[in-house]
Amino acid sequence: MNRLVQPTARNPESVATPGELAEHSVLLMRIGAVNESLQRLEGINPAQVPDVLLFRAFGHFYRWEFAEAISSLESYLKSPISAYAKLVGKVNLAHALVESGRYESAKSLLEENIQSAAEGGNYNLQSLSHVYRSQISLREADFHSARKDLDAAKRLMGDS
Repeated sequence: MNRLVQPTARNPESVATPGELAEHSVLLMRIGAVNESLQRLEGINPAQVPDVLLFRAFGHFYRWEFAEAISSLESYLKSPISAYAKLVGKVNLAHALVESGRYESAKSLLEENIQSAAEGGNYNLQSLSHVYRSQISLREADFHSARKDLDAAKRLMGDS
């Protein structure tokens, strides 16, 4: 399989579209080739493929570089993307903010995300937002609030 993908991914004059190259880069990331994936993503214009910005953030997440992911996610949110993609971006931005210790920024974004996800019936994203908010509460030793958010996340996800 790799013999089939490699020539297309490496040859800029090939038939692969920028979107296909971006998806190939994400697959590289998923098998552990994070540095190569990020290098390839840098060569793709986000104006053509806005998801490149989200994918770059994922690469930083893989390397535990949460602060570095923030600018990519903020740019992603300014791109022409669907409402659902925007919510996905905001949930990931909240995650990066939490992991970077920017709790106040994260709290307001998480509250907004929980509300938006609830309105759209996006229970997985709503649950994740509760989990991220519980992490802040745990770090602030507010165990009651952490438990409340974890219970809400569990209710939303049921047995899944």
